[in-house]
Amino acid sequence: MPGTERRAGARTPSPRNPLLVPVIAVVGILLITTGLIVSFSGGGGGDKNTTGTAQASTLGRAAPRPSAATAAPVTAAPTPSAAPADACVSGKRLAAQAPTAVWLTVAGVRRGYLLAVPAAVKTASSLPVIVNFHGYHQDAGQQESYTHLSASGTAAGYLVMTPLGVNGQWNFVRRPAVGPDDVTFITRALDGLATQTCVSRARVFLTGMSDGADMAVALACADPSRFAAVVPVAASVVPASCGASPPSLLEIHGTSDPVVPYAGGGADRPAPFQGTRPQAARDRTARYASYAGCRGTAAWRDSVAGTRLLGYAGCPTGVDVGLLAVTGGGHTWPGAAPQPSLGATSTSFSANQLMLTYFQYHPRAGVTQPTAGPPTPSAAPAAGSNLLGGVAGSLASGTG
Repeated sequence: MPGTERRAGARTPSPRNPLLVPVIAVVGILLITTGLIVSFSGGGGGDKNTTGTAQASTLGRAAPRPSAATAAPVTAAPTPSAAPADACVSGKRLAAQAPTAVWLTVAGVRRGYLLAVPAAVKTASSLPVIVNFHGYHQDAGQQESYTHLSASGTAAGYLVMTPLGVNGQWNFVRRPAVGPDDVTFITRALDGLATQTCVSRARVFLTGMSDGADMAVALACADPSRFAAVVPVAASVVPASCGASPPSLLEIHGTSDPVVPYAGGGADRPAPFQGTRPQAARDRTARYASYAGCRGTAAWRDSVAGTRLLGYAGCPTGVDVGLLAVTGGGHTWPGAAPQPSLGATSTSFSANQLMLTYFQYHPRAGVTQPTAGPPTPSAAPAAGSNLLGGVAGSLASGTG
């Protein structure tokens, strides 16, 4: 839940919650539970994924990076073993599971995420993946409890990965002062997942809330060929540069967001996040559209009551960029439980169902899929299937 997600230095904090003491007690219990999950899972390490045997409703905060004084001494690296085979080739599959803790070690830092796997009937072929990033000073369990994206995603046949940031934050600014390199963390996690079950390489998608939305966009720009589409909710910035041919993007943003103003501006954030004062939603969407190669003009269209959809024309085949403005919406996830301190939550549509519709029509063309036989590249979407009009139609019919 985004109840504590207001960012340091960005806005005046909300009044202290009178339930703070019980919350601290609950956090303590969750940390103990996480320790038990680690012992059940065998700990993980060496960059290999270890799937926990105990189901988890949350994933506690990861330990901070070791300091130079406490880091383990460097030893000679063992002879590397052969890389695990891609599960699409080996035939390995994960059984259906509710969100369950998975641990790995990346550059000496223990990292974790929750993984939900759809029912066995959905696992006959390659599975699409959604990576869902939590907000500032949140964790994976809170993001899942707030969005319920694992339930929506697995019901539609998706693997859903909900990662945990170190110290409850994401290094979307790509600065060592913030913490470990989260781009490397996610790419290692996805590579490990692909050895456990058959992943559709053309259908790996990103979403997130607030700083998590910024992390999703940063990842799409840092490693664009890996991802098919990104749907950030209440993002604040688009990177100053982006890799070639970034994926499709549809941002969802409330016009009355009190934390990340829709029109941008406000105070800059303190170090190490300085230089991330919110950009205007339309400006950053236009910047991303230019990165994606969209050369046409942008046009607004009405969708359901309380929303307007901005789409960019002249994008490369199979790619589009858009902005869904939620009139009067706050720093919230449409369709989720209300969070009055963060503004209004739209009930006219579900962000989950909208992004699942968007993802369905936005596979990435030209991605080679590993198979037991000769690999074949993914085909481009059918003409017109990538248009934002499909999303507008979904909203108008109430299915979004």
